[in-house]
Amino acid sequence: MLQSWRRLTYVHWPVDPEQVDRNLPPGVTVDTSGGAAWIGLVAFEMQRIRIPRTPAIPYFGTFPETNVRTYVRDSSGRPGVWFDSLDITRLLPVAVARTAYRLPYMWANMTIQEAGGVI
Repeated sequence: MLQSWRRLTYVHWPVDPEQVDRNLPPGVTVDTSGGAAWIGLVAFEMQRIRIPRTPAIPYFGTFPETNVRTYVRDSSGRPGVWFDSLDITRLLPVAVARTAYRLPYMWANMTIQEAGGVI
């Protein structure tokens, strides 16, 4: 899939790695930095989501998204991201992402507000 992200905000908190490891599936371990696991809250506006070589669908291709994530390694040591929550405001993209890509998207009510350069 192709997409653009706008008005992106990252907020991260250090967490005891053992607390995070307990919630990960077998074969996935927490990736640490500075001795801590990091839980991120990432909010942004997804724009122009589409399949390669196709146009974006105007209403369904642009929406706010918020995700809660942590950073992990697989059984081969490759880095990755584990999403605890993926929330968007469009029900059809939720159904497509859950069915076609097996991503744990949920339908949510949210807005993005911007005033005076502050999001």
